[in-house]
Amino acid sequence: MRERDISRLSISCHAKLSDVCRRNTPKNSMKIIDISLRTLAETCVLGPRLVLPLRDFLGNLTGKNYNHAEFAPAPPFNGTYGETTNLRGGKPFVYCGAGLRKLDFPLKTLAFACDVRCYVPVYLTDAARDRRKPDVTLDRLITVEPKRDRGHYHLHAIHTRRLAPWKVQKLAKLGVSCERLDLSVFSPTAYENAMKFYVGLRLSNIELLRVQAAGIAAILRRSSETPLKKRLERLLMAMEARPDLRATFQCVRCDLDDLYRWTYAAIVLGYLPVDCDYSVAPHLPIRLLSSRRRNSHVSTG
Repeated sequence: MRERDISRLSISCHAKLSDVCRRNTPKNSMKIIDISLRTLAETCVLGPRLVLPLRDFLGNLTGKNYNHAEFAPAPPFNGTYGETTNLRGGKPFVYCGAGLRKLDFPLKTLAFACDVRCYVPVYLTDAARDRRKPDVTLDRLITVEPKRDRGHYHLHAIHTRRLAPWKVQKLAKLGVSCERLDLSVFSPTAYENAMKFYVGLRLSNIELLRVQAAGIAAILRRSSETPLKKRLERLLMAMEARPDLRATFQCVRCDLDDLYRWTYAAIVLGYLPVDCDYSVAPHLPIRLLSSRRRNSHVSTG
């Protein structure tokens, strides 16, 4: 299906909004789920392996089919506006404002989210959908898998401006949790790590690196005080000497840069449960999340 056809695809020409939501709403939608960026490690699965529907229960396209620019604000005459790379192979992220630009780096490298979308429209009435004028446009919407409702996805919105209470209540009834943007939830070290991962992966589609990410995570998950660079250099030497090891990573030839890239992909995809409040750097050992915090961090779905 062509991109134009997908973007114009209607859920049903004569379907009511309520019918659409009922058909696509996951079981957890009417539950109150206490999720926030601060509590993701405690409330959500790290590295969710959910297979998302083409459209979520709000009626919007998911994953690489979503157009982040379609409902973005018009570029201001003065201000911060632009695009950044989508690490999962989808269309570019769009930001309007310095706060959202800064937020996008930790969000697009967030190991607890299997989908991140910008400027997502929400139609609370059929009339609004018919006019294609959303009642609410969510600045950012992340898709997570709650630990207490495994196998089902949950939508969590992040907005820069205060939403009217009635809109928050309507969203909650639909199954969307909300929070106001607070960049302080990311420590300076966590933000620095996010930027590092983004720079290292910006030319890649991390969804195509799952084999390599899982393979290198299996090695780096072993607790060690050895600096990351030394561990990767040892692995590279072993791969040069062992064709079978290269075959495990599905590569004929690789270098140290590739191993760093796979390591970053392993972290972002949730295969390698690092504590991002500690710096991820060549001269330092990898610090893993405690077993208490990650609590079966990778889903098996």
